[in-house]
Amino acid sequence: MERALEKSAEESGGRLASMPLTLRNLQGLSDEELMMACRVGRQEALEELYKRHYRPVFSFILRIVQDRQLAEDLVQETFMRVYGSRERWEPKSKFTSWMYRIARNLCIDEKRRYWNRLVQRDTDAPTNSSGDSMSVIDATVGKGPDARQEYAQRVHQEIIMRAINSLSPDQKEVIVLNKYQGLSYIEIAEILNVTPESIKQRAYRAHLKLRQILRPLMEEYQ
Repeated sequence: MERALEKSAEESGGRLASMPLTLRNLQGLSDEELMMACRVGRQEALEELYKRHYRPVFSFILRIVQDRQLAEDLVQETFMRVYGSRERWEPKSKFTSWMYRIARNLCIDEKRRYWNRLVQRDTDAPTNSSGDSMSVIDATVGKGPDARQEYAQRVHQEIIMRAINSLSPDQKEVIVLNKYQGLSYIEIAEILNVTPESIKQRAYRAHLKLRQILRPLMEEYQ
């Protein structure tokens, strides 16, 4: 598998060096072929990678750092490092696995420097006129069933994210990458540089802990 990827990328590199990369050509290339184009200095290939992967990478980083502006900054840094590391990139695995590894490492570095910015924030909680947080009942009283249902759904999502944020960093990474980014355990293992069996164990322990956390929380809000 690795050798096949390497051979395909090597062949693509020579072809892409002189190929006029029109919009149609770019859209028809694989991620690995676009990365090979980056290696020969084609910045338009990076722009296509950015368009393809901006949203999922932003979503992944945001769920880790819990700060939209910081997440935006880290997304930009991720793709800058993708391009800056193009000479060292080797097509031994999927491009997305390598890209997520860069994004994850940036999140880890950010945690080490600014751990106090990672405290969970309840910025979406509704407030009254004096600025105090409102309860679920206060926020929905006097409103129709649609408003109550919409708020109940938002509360449900917040409960789940609160539970996920309480997991250990290793467990949280697996849940976010699998449930929110749609990556398989094998892909996650490549990103985290561990065995698929280790990822399965983390996922199992994470699901056990989530069930323990969510049961009383759901009862509280019912």
